Amino acid sequence: MNATMPAVPEKTRQLVAIAADVRDTANDLVIEGQQDAAFAMQLAGEWKSHHKAIEKERKAALAEVKAVSDRLKGFYDPPMEAFETAARIATNKVGMYQQEQRRLADLAAARAREEAEAQRRRIEAQREAEAREAEQRANEAWAQAEEAMVAGDQEQADALVEQASAAEQTAMATRDVSRLEQTAVVEAVTTIKAEAVSGLALRKTWSVEPVDGDENKALATLVAAAANDPRLLAYLSIDWVAVRKECTAKAPKGMFDVPGCVAIQKETAVNRA
Repeated sequence: MNATMPAVPEKTRQLVAIAADVRDTANDLVIEGQQDAAFAMQLAGEWKSHHKAIEKERKAALAEVKAVSDRLKGFYDPPMEAFETAARIATNKVGMYQQEQRRLADLAAARAREEAEAQRRRIEAQREAEAREAEQRANEAWAQAEEAMVAGDQEQADALVEQASAAEQTAMATRDVSRLEQTAVVEAVTTIKAEAVSGLALRKTWSVEPVDGDENKALATLVAAAANDPRLLAYLSIDWVAVRKECTAKAPKGMFDVPGCVAIQKETAVNRA
């Protein structure tokens, strides 16, 4: 299946050769009278005729090339599209699987955090109860020590003071242990991740849409904002095709009125031959 350059007629080849110097010939023209003007118009007519002849050959050649291109596309495009579609389907399915695994991993991690928090609260409640019990023993020992001192039993009072101090130390130590145990439980919960699939990357993309789906409202809002913030002008552009069309239709009548634009009249010589 070979795609070759279409054959170029000899006459066309001659015109192509002449065209190499035709610009210089046109630039060298000097119009100093009617005879020079007539000769220049004669050349312009010939060059225009040559242009039409080459354009005709070019269209025919392009038609041949297009026919070959269409045959090539008809041969290569279907299998390429089939493979591309199949690859996309497979990748999308793996992507859906990976997203589901990530969702399940996130759920497992959330459950693990909930269980760790429940265990932390149990430890906190248990240790706090133990600490308060120790504080209760300390308060009772202090009260008994005071009674012993009032009764004159110094030895008993000293023993009870020692017991009260020990109970208070136990309460403080119990709360310290509680904090350590709670921290250990929380830190033990590791982040659960979904197993990655080789060759697949989940890519996050962003897109933008007009607010409320109203493009005209979005444009009006952007224009109003750009009036106060020149940086936003980068997101606006003039539709010159529409403006030129408006100019062509209304400028000859003196009715062209597009803010920021001005109609300029130019005269151009036209070969009517």
